[in-house]
Amino acid sequence: MITKRFIKHKSGSGFTLIEVVVYLCLFAILMGGMVTAAYSVFESSDHNQAKIMVQEEGNFLVAKIDWALSGGKAAYSPQPRILSVDKYDGSNVVITLDNCSGDITSNIFLKKGTDCFQLNNSNVQVSNLVFTHNSNPENVEAVFTLSTRTLNGTTISQDFFTTKFLRR
Repeated sequence: MITKRFIKHKSGSGFTLIEVVVYLCLFAILMGGMVTAAYSVFESSDHNQAKIMVQEEGNFLVAKIDWALSGGKAAYSPQPRILSVDKYDGSNVVITLDNCSGDITSNIFLKKGTDCFQLNNSNVQVSNLVFTHNSNPENVEAVFTLSTRTLNGTTISQDFFTTKFLRR
């Protein structure tokens, strides 16, 4: 009598094999969607971060070019990628893609006297740097392109420009 009580079970309780398979499939679809959504969020975050870095770096370089031209009494552009500014205080500032050794690079350098400084972050590359000196009214236009790569290899590029008028 005791053994019959433990063997006895209710019919209809528990899951059938088909129900278990259906629930597992639904769970797998749900998890796949969540993984895809998480990947998309991380991917767009990386893209946005690179885009913001390029924008901030470009704003900084434009401000440095404007600074170099402020207080300038004469500006020369012997080559499109070189800008030389004579200041009222007697100093000279040169902005160029040439590093301190004279090699052309994908970085912008500021040379003041014997000092030479790289202006841009090493994570971005500068290309298409062109300085144009106009005489009436006297101004200097600077145009350049910054680019970087995201972690997955996508290239982010943006063009920048500035125009600075020289006072007489």
